[in-house]
Amino acid sequence: MKLILASLVLSLVSLTAFACPEINATYVCNYNGVEQKMEYTTRVENNVYIYKINLMGGNGEAPADGVSRRYGSNPDLDLSLTCADSNLFIKTVSTNVSGDAVNLACLGSGVIKIEADSTWDVTATTIVQHNKGKLYCGNGAVHNMGGEYTCVKQ
Repeated sequence: MKLILASLVLSLVSLTAFACPEINATYVCNYNGVEQKMEYTTRVENNVYIYKINLMGGNGEAPADGVSRRYGSNPDLDLSLTCADSNLFIKTVSTNVSGDAVNLACLGSGVIKIEADSTWDVTATTIVQHNKGKLYCGNGAVHNMGGEYTCVKQ
């Protein structure tokens, strides 16, 4: 029985790893008319895909293991990655957010937190990012956010 259970666990871990997309290239991403060049890399360690991506100033590596942790150089960004059907799912929670767009949305009251979910549909030449989330303001207001952005492999 222990052998069967161990085999089942190992096969599930292997399936999880194979469900993650390989992203190893430079992409040009269009964010509401603004183009940005992004370098993405993937490596596999102990059957876990590890992605290097630049999100909200946090340039670092994150394993696609579903565990939320601080990300890269941004001390105010928590990130969790998972995969399924060759898609990458990213959950972010960011505090201490600044910038003209979010300050305008919060009417100058400051931003307490952003919670967002992103699904990346990855093909051989593109990544389409489907983003949705909430912006929590210092004045108690909550705003929905979202958008779809396309990145093209160079």
